[in-house]
Amino acid sequence: MDSENSSWNQNKTPEFPPPNKRPERRLSLKAAMALATRAPGHETLMPLVKKNDETLTNSEDSIKKIETYLLDLQADIINREELLEQRERKLTARESDLNKRAEALDEKANKIESNTTETRSEDSTQQDKQEDLFKETKKMLLQREKYIEECENELVGRLTHLTQREAEIEQREEQMDYLDKKSK
Repeated sequence: MDSENSSWNQNKTPEFPPPNKRPERRLSLKAAMALATRAPGHETLMPLVKKNDETLTNSEDSIKKIETYLLDLQADIINREELLEQRERKLTARESDLNKRAEALDEKANKIESNTTETRSEDSTQQDKQEDLFKETKKMLLQREKYIEECENELVGRLTHLTQREAEIEQREEQMDYLDKKSK
């Protein structure tokens, strides 16, 4: 039995060097758009798939479809992020405008209050009008504050949705890479 163990130790499989790692390719939206639209100079771009790659099988068309689908998703995400940034800018502009209006309303309310203390001897109907105006402005401010909160919640929801979608896309890419490696 010792002779069997010693012969087994002598016949070990040789250690092979680790495989060469290919640099991770990043997809370029500009390159893909130029290739898709047949823009001038698209011939100089690096092809998405090498034609002489031994790992490719008959699924070259499906790989190209998947790559174009991923590029479309990437473009969609970029567009949605730009829209989200624009909406955030609009929201901050609205918020600053509402803050300015709130300050102006507070100043008016302070003036109204000071006027009411100075002119208590005046007609009570005028005081009632000023109080109604103050209540209306306060109500309006509360409504605007509620609107701002709703907008913020909507933006957070959209951001969460985009983040979730981005995670799904990354997961799909990893699954595709895993399937590609598995098929090799």
